[in-house]
Amino acid sequence: MKKIWTVVDLIQWGQNYFYEKNIDAPRLTIELMLCELLGCQRIDLYLRFDYPLTEIQLAKLHNFVQRKVKDEPLQYILNYTFFDSMKIKTDKRALIPRPETELLVYEAKNKIEELSKKEINVLEVGTGTGCIAIALAKKFPQINFTATEISPDSLSLAKENAEIQNISNIDFILSDFFDDNFFYDKFDIIISNPPYISLQNYLNLDKEILKYEPKIALTDNGDGLKFYKKFAEIWNNAKQDLILILEIDGRNTPELKQLFKGKIEIKQDFAGLDRILIARNK
Repeated sequence: MKKIWTVVDLIQWGQNYFYEKNIDAPRLTIELMLCELLGCQRIDLYLRFDYPLTEIQLAKLHNFVQRKVKDEPLQYILNYTFFDSMKIKTDKRALIPRPETELLVYEAKNKIEELSKKEINVLEVGTGTGCIAIALAKKFPQINFTATEISPDSLSLAKENAEIQNISNIDFILSDFFDDNFFYDKFDIIISNPPYISLQNYLNLDKEILKYEPKIALTDNGDGLKFYKKFAEIWNNAKQDLILILEIDGRNTPELKQLFKGKIEIKQDFAGLDRILIARNK
């Protein structure tokens, strides 16, 4: 007779198995997998301890587990993550949104609210999943946002997420940030979480990041300053009042201060690390 696997059985088994495989947060990992299979919240698992999984559910769970022990990020396995209270679709087409990037949205929201102009133009460079632009577009439905991306695959994912969130006030554009034909002079605010990890530091990242997340979204294949040099050039040459709001690495703040001639404000994340650079040229 086949064993009947209940929720409590699988939580215990999964916790032990992932622990043996050196998976971070083993109990949380198996619980989130079960939540996805059962379509419930974590607290509901404890109300359904004796619930038996079907053969189909067990087969899906087996697939999840096998992918996880091969170092695939849980966000890709579940096909979503949460960002600024939104459920964002995630897969290998784009970088997984991190909690610290929500600070970028918070600072951008504050700056948008400070502007007294009737018409505000906001650009996000390197939109990835679209989570930043979408979060802001939800907060400011009266503003038309522009979001650019060099990767066609990432851009398609961003459009899917905008559709899922019922967002229509974002213009998604396939564009190379280093293409001088793009006109930046019409924007009041430019936001970006660019590839800021130096190649040397990139090679030391966790294996699940190296194996699965797109390299192009993480490193500039150099010193980590390539994008900031371009932002500084745009900022210095801008004729309009331009605000830059950029996520940063936290390990090269002195170099960034030199690039922007010291006219910047640095915000720290919850861990006390330099995380957001804000520059205004007027």
